[in-house]
Formats: sequence, C-alpha cells, structure tokens
Amino acid sequence: MIGQGAMEGTSWRVDLVSADGKLCTQATVGEKPAGSGCEPPVSKEVPVNIALDGLDSSVLLVYGAADPSIARLVARSTSGESQAIDITAHEGKAFFAYASKPGTADDLMAFDSGGQQVFSAAEKIREFQTPAG
Repeated sequence: MIGQGAMEGTSWRVDLVSADGKLCTQATVGEKPAGSGCEPPVSKEVPVNIALDGLDSSVLLVYGAADPSIARLVARSTSGESQAIDITAHEGKAFFAYASKPGTADDLMAFDSGGQQVFSAAEKIREFQTPAG
C-alpha cells in the first residue's frame, strides 16, 4: 500500500499491484475502483509522474511515482498550507499518494537532497480542477 485515509467520510487508498510483471498503482475511493497505471516513467529530467483522480466529488486523489533522487515531496493547498507527503520505496522505485478536498489542491513540489525544488505540479493540478468551458 502507498497511502490510505478518509476525506469527509469517504475512504480512499492507493495500492501497489503486480500486473504482467510490471509494478502498477491501483486507486480505490469508497469501494469503487478509481484510476490505475503501470510503471509510470520518471527520470532526473522528469522526476515526478502524477495522476489525479476526482471520481468521487468529496475526494481528489493525487498519486504516482517519483525518481529515487527525490528526497522530499510537499503538497500546498490554495490557502497556503503545506504538508509533507510520504514517499514509499519499493523495488528501487518511489511512490506517493495523498488526498485533498476538491478545489483546494494548489501544488505538489519535489525537492532533491540539496533542498532544491526540481518539480512543480501546480499547472497540471489547476488544469484538472478548472471546469472545461
């Protein structure tokens, strides 16, 4: 398991599963399967690969993979509050998962061991949370 919790009474979890010899993520919100993905590509050039899942209107899941060079992940909300996001290592790869109330996620930032910010998901998060129209 990468992460689990509850948001406004709705449970969520993201697990690591093996499919056809590949390491995959499988998200569940409530009792419903949500997103999944296998071997998300990461590298020093693209150090974080995120998935956003808004299947349930009370939970925004943010999860994915990080390059092993990533020392720290920090999520920031639209109110400016920040929280450290746990990184789960498995078979030389790094994974993460957290939940946010829809409309309140602002950024997921990644930092290397020297404290340098090397990634921001702000644009992708904003695009996901902005209604098309």
